[in-house]
Amino acid sequence: MAQKVKEKAKKHDKKVEAEEAQFPEKVEKIFKYILKGLSWTVGIAFVMVIILPEFNTPFLDKVTRVFYLTGITCLLVFLIIEFFAANIKGLISRLIYDKN
Repeated sequence: MAQKVKEKAKKHDKKVEAEEAQFPEKVEKIFKYILKGLSWTVGIAFVMVIILPEFNTPFLDKVTRVFYLTGITCLLVFLIIEFFAANIKGLISRLIYDKN
């Protein structure tokens, strides 16, 4: 019984690997850099949102608001890019390799 389950899992893994589109290493690298940049931006923005209000100045309150909006925007873009990863990688691939 357990062996049948393992065989089914292996078949499923092979199907998933076959269904995933393979992209060139350069495309994967660019995609990875985009995600790294967005995640760092989100992290720094929200750390600043936590730290800056402690100074109690009107100017820093405005700066904090800008950091907050930047963090939320980058987080949403990150989620959209992750959700449509194959399409984004295809777009990057077309932009790089289709320079006619």
